[in-house]
Amino acid sequence: MTSAAVPLNVSNLRAELRQARDRLRESHLTSLRPKAYFAAHIRLIDTAVRSVRRHFRMPDQMTLVAVGGYGRGEQYPHSDVDLLVLLPAAPEAADAEGISSFLCALRDAGLDLGYAVRTVEECVEDARQDITIQTTLLETRFLDGSRPLYGELRAAIEADLDPAAFFEAKCLEQQLRHDKQQNSPFSLEPNVKEGAGGLRDLHVVRWVMRAAGLAGTWQELAERGFINAIEARALAGCDRLLQQTRIRLHWLTPRKNEVLRFEFQPALAEQNAVTAIGSRIASEVYMQRYYRNTKRVMQLNTILLQNIAAALTRQDANVRPTVLNERFQASRDLLDIRSPQMFEQDPAALLDCFLVLQQHPELKGLSARSLRALWLARGRIDVPFRRNPGNRRRFLDILRQPRGIVHELR
Repeated sequence: MTSAAVPLNVSNLRAELRQARDRLRESHLTSLRPKAYFAAHIRLIDTAVRSVRRHFRMPDQMTLVAVGGYGRGEQYPHSDVDLLVLLPAAPEAADAEGISSFLCALRDAGLDLGYAVRTVEECVEDARQDITIQTTLLETRFLDGSRPLYGELRAAIEADLDPAAFFEAKCLEQQLRHDKQQNSPFSLEPNVKEGAGGLRDLHVVRWVMRAAGLAGTWQELAERGFINAIEARALAGCDRLLQQTRIRLHWLTPRKNEVLRFEFQPALAEQNAVTAIGSRIASEVYMQRYYRNTKRVMQLNTILLQNIAAALTRQDANVRPTVLNERFQASRDLLDIRSPQMFEQDPAALLDCFLVLQQHPELKGLSARSLRALWLARGRIDVPFRRNPGNRRRFLDILRQPRGIVHELR
């Protein structure tokens, strides 16, 4: 059961895979379309995995499942190839040896393999115990083997999933990750994947909406009213820029690296055709664009998670807002505007909202509606706004408050 059915020349396969990846890099080096790169890279890896499997006799019904980023179809140059070997029952010793030989062959062929060998029951039990495993199993893709067994896995994971509990766990996980970076997207050497405003913040939204069965794409979220069409396009653009940055960052390094270090910033600026503007060198211009992107991701992440929370718990129907003054109200411990057009009609309220937050420590932040209105009215902060004596007085009032000054300025 464990002997090779057909001899496998691992050295040749490794060389072929390396050459194919080099060709892929060259063909996409001038492209700004990450999805095209992902699709081509996934096809290459899928073909290699299926090819290697043909050289080994495996247990009946053994099924190969792509999980994590590989399952999502977002495979970066140096990312792990996350593979689940799904079995109908615990393997016999001879079968286990064959599976081990198969996995070793994949590693020897040059794939950075992350793998697990489980039955459907073990997948469900491990997902209950570990939110990371549960998240990984949300993003699966059939590769080879028994489609009915793969269907059993999908059905079992979905049946055991509690969308509300999953939502709370992922939000807590995100908050702990942000806390390590003081909730700032402006690190001088940001982590493109894990940093505040990075790819992981977009993944969190995708995971919770998939777990809740709400949508699969940014456009679908807009169609269901969680965001508007402008925000959906902004999210797609932010996603694309972060993906492109991470792809090129991997190409600039011989191994997996997610940190946009100073030494790589000039090269990324050049590859993206970013040039110097006035006294700012090209890498500074590039990083300013990057920071605007990550800030927008954090804003949209907050808006979406609040709206998804309301949909999961039906809070909007059960909670009445508390009026704070003629402009603002408190809703679910968040500061909410009483009129969606308030900032456009009265730009001075743009400063008032931060002053009110300082004066009400029981409030945890701004509501999704308030955040959206702030973003849409940002153009009202112009020269006349800054010169207005009333607005200058409001700004000084913020600085004179006994608490929350640093938080509100940030």
